[in-house]
Amino acid sequence: MIEYVEPVYRPPSEADSLILQATIGCSFNRCSFCSMYRGKEYRPRPLDELLPEIDRVARRHPEVQRVFLADGDAFTLPTDHLLTILERLDRAFPRFARAGAYAWPMNVYRKTDAELARLREARLAMAYVGLESGSDRLLRRITKGSNAALHGAAIDRLRAAGIRVSATLILGLGGRRHSKEHVRGTIELASEHPPNFLSTLQLGIAPEIAEEFHRKFGEPFEPLDDLGMLAELREIAGIELRRPIVFRSTGSNALRSPGTSRRTGPVSSARSTARSRPPLRLRAWRVLRPPGRFRAPFRVSCRGNETRGETQHAPESHRRRHAPPASSWPAPSLDRRSRGCRGRSSGASTSRSSTSRSPSSPWPSRDPGPCCAAGWSRRPRSPA
Repeated sequence: MIEYVEPVYRPPSEADSLILQATIGCSFNRCSFCSMYRGKEYRPRPLDELLPEIDRVARRHPEVQRVFLADGDAFTLPTDHLLTILERLDRAFPRFARAGAYAWPMNVYRKTDAELARLREARLAMAYVGLESGSDRLLRRITKGSNAALHGAAIDRLRAAGIRVSATLILGLGGRRHSKEHVRGTIELASEHPPNFLSTLQLGIAPEIAEEFHRKFGEPFEPLDDLGMLAELREIAGIELRRPIVFRSTGSNALRSPGTSRRTGPVSSARSTARSRPPLRLRAWRVLRPPGRFRAPFRVSCRGNETRGETQHAPESHRRRHAPPASSWPAPSLDRRSRGCRGRSSGASTSRSSTSRSPSSPWPSRDPGPCCAAGWSRRPRSPA
């Protein structure tokens, strides 16, 4: 039905979307850290090839609601070309809600505000922007092809047009020597130009581009270990913002940290508090416990939850996907008395659950109750 030119990439939040290759490869394709499209020669797909493909998919899957326009950057296409694709999607799929695409900041900058508004009216509602860092020196060394000011302008213009922005940062991009500069610039960028969603990736250089990365970096690169990247994440996650940001998590991180920023303040205070604020404490039990076995006081953003405004618990699909093997931790007991659940049942204890460790399990026993383990049915705690 669809013959993809592989490899094909998409953001984690587009797991349930139809992947439609509007372009093949990446129009820039010179970032020294990225090997995603090195094996492809960039070319836009002509409309006489793409539109019949949309019609074929619609006949077999009319239920499609969301579409991701691959490959590397659909925003490089002329606006009329993109509008024709979006209009065909709207006609072909009765339940079509929105489309998303990767967006290189330079290509966003080249479009006018009126063009961005027309794209949003045609339901291009999500742009995935790779910020990587807020340091201009590091952006030059990884040959990003843009700078922090351009990144900030792209975020502001997309949001002004009503297009939501999901931005990514790369932990460890500056190595040990430039870690503080990387974090400081990133905090300033996210504080002055906050996206709707912010996620982090840990730096990982593919063997086929390792020589290019080190050559372009211009000096010996000493990579950070996981603890060093967690220290960067701790600083970035604790920034103060004018508007809340939903923090999303990816599988490359040593610590998954989804949630919504609660601290908001003027930009002038964000810079000063980034240096004077006490370090953010990362609770060890969040790292040690199998995901899905504790109550999350924040909005979990996975499998499309970013489209809803309400606070949610982690869905069952998220827990099944990210939990460790069942052999590594015991199955939860549904005995309210033994677990000290605060729920209501005959003879149930109302005391807070205690933290203990089973001799046969590496995970602390800190379950709040069977109602959470069985279906996450309780309402979340209110933010402090």
